[in-house]
Amino acid sequence: MAMKYSRLLVIGLDGMTFDLYKQYKARGIFKNITEMMNKGVYGNLKSVIPTDTVPAWACFYTGKNPGKIGVYGTSKKESFGARTVSSKDVKSRKIWNYLNENGYTTGLFAIPLTYPPEPVSGFMVSGMLTPNIKSNFTYPEELKEEILRISPSYRVSFEVKKSETIMDAINRSFEARVKVATYLLGKRKCDFVMVVFNETDWMEHFMWKYIDKNHPFFENNKKKEEEVIDFLGQVDKTIGDFKNLFSSDTNIMIMSDHGAGILHGHFNINDWLIQNGYLAMRKKQKGISKGLAKIGITREKLLSISLKLGLRELTKQLPFWIRRSIPEEKNVIEWDDALAFNYVDWEKTKAWALGNGIYINTKNPEEYIKIRNNILSDIKNLKPPVGNDLNITTYKKEDLFSGDYLDGAPDLIPLFGEYKFLLSTSIGNNDFFTFDKVKRSRNASHRLNGIFIAYGPDIKGGGKKLEGTSILDLAPTILHMYNVPVPEDMDGKVLKEIFKGNSEPRRREVKYQRAGKEGGERGKIKERIRKLKVGERI
Repeated sequence: MAMKYSRLLVIGLDGMTFDLYKQYKARGIFKNITEMMNKGVYGNLKSVIPTDTVPAWACFYTGKNPGKIGVYGTSKKESFGARTVSSKDVKSRKIWNYLNENGYTTGLFAIPLTYPPEPVSGFMVSGMLTPNIKSNFTYPEELKEEILRISPSYRVSFEVKKSETIMDAINRSFEARVKVATYLLGKRKCDFVMVVFNETDWMEHFMWKYIDKNHPFFENNKKKEEEVIDFLGQVDKTIGDFKNLFSSDTNIMIMSDHGAGILHGHFNINDWLIQNGYLAMRKKQKGISKGLAKIGITREKLLSISLKLGLRELTKQLPFWIRRSIPEEKNVIEWDDALAFNYVDWEKTKAWALGNGIYINTKNPEEYIKIRNNILSDIKNLKPPVGNDLNITTYKKEDLFSGDYLDGAPDLIPLFGEYKFLLSTSIGNNDFFTFDKVKRSRNASHRLNGIFIAYGPDIKGGGKKLEGTSILDLAPTILHMYNVPVPEDMDGKVLKEIFKGNSEPRRREVKYQRAGKEGGERGKIKERIRKLKVGERI
């Protein structure tokens, strides 16, 4: 490395919002966050739409909108179905690829959508969407044994065991991740380090109704609110502990992929598409289904058993006629795997919904425009549930995305009051708008603004509040901090305004490189070959 640089530690708090900071700051639980805000810079961090963990984290680590990376949610549309996405679906190089090529080592812990882990100069522990603890979720592979020896109770995803409350599960998962991350950061020194905690997001989803008096299903339970406050205090303490692990010449960024807020209910989009003639379903087979039901074999029981045995993916591989014949205990069909798609009459279907959006089922351009315009008109005329204002904004895919992978995007993305109502793709509900899931389960949804705090020797002090910062800005900013040329196809900009006037990143001009160009010695060799080819010397 040709020049002096300051190491960077990035701490990701999934779903964290300044609303929680403001609400509980007076309790004295945010001492470390407050110190970094006062001595550094901070502000809202605008996420992407769809405002979900996936694609937001992938947009962060590529610096690109979903249309350039080919990921729009946790599920990926295929011809007549869907599957769970993986790191292999991210059609772009990541910040750690560029850093590694320029001689910097990278330590990457629990970043969502990094499974399967890729070879890096340093280490990688994959994050959210890692299938299970039996998976090879580390690079190098032998690091997995080290992690499970340090923390036998380590969890790769959110799970609540029979003996646990939700907050028990969240706290134990957080404690295990902190223990492993602390060990790795101490033992495996890297030039760039990033750690993500999803537990903040899980807490918000399940505990919001206990901390927000404006929630329609607010429960005045002081014990549960204190559990939330204690957990947030532990998060802040961990930030301080991590800060102390590094030398004083380390820059630190704290960020979240989105914010959080009240969830009022769900809009059952596929039920609505059926009712309005866009989605056609075929009749279920009855004979075999009745026989299976009589002996107690239902889809719910099969799913429960498969999850306990770690055989979830195996159930998706069952032959079509078997999957189609398995009965449900209720009339509601959950649209979470290939089983649901078997009920669709694709020849008669004009549109269907998956994840965050609506897909139009035609290759005819004129028919496509007609169907899309009709859906836009019909959604606009939706009648809200009593006591609710829908404030619907429906985006066309070209309004939000650009890039080589635009074809794979949802054709329409409806937002209900910035996620106050979430799309539910299950079929067979009693109404278009339902509230039962919010009452008994997840009661918070995401918001567009996450958090961003930067602190350290290169960062401007004085608690300056930033405006207009995007999650897409962080990848180019990080590359610039290491004097690595920024790829021209990144959508974000370098945040030079966060740096001190006399700091190296502030004084230095931003360098750019052609999209997809490799750095380091390998990149120089490839570039030399390219120039020789252009000059017809090869």
